[in-house]
Amino acid sequence: LLAKLANALMHGVSAHNFALLARLMALLARVAAHSDTNKMTLGNLGVVFGPGIVRVAGGTASPADGAARMQEMRDAARYGTAAVCTLVENYHAVFGGICHQANDVPTLPS
Repeated sequence: LLAKLANALMHGVSAHNFALLARLMALLARVAAHSDTNKMTLGNLGVVFGPGIVRVAGGTASPADGAARMQEMRDAARYGTAAVCTLVENYHAVFGGICHQANDVPTLPS
């Protein structure tokens, strides 16, 4: 699954955007490695960064259907949160050999 994710990222975004995403995930991995002092767990990082990083294709709800549109927005935020958590938690598997040396990002605490 992670190999498919890395492959999709490499072929789905430009090289510059992929490098930027790798650098951002490296930074978030560093922040998460100190979550015992900064309180920025994977979940908290996902909530903060997920919706801004991961865009979900336009929904099918009519703009007039406010409840359906809100549900689509909640689903998109949940997806973005999960995606960022997965990328940060599996940074080495997804980005490790591509953009950075292994010692650039600390191992996350269990």
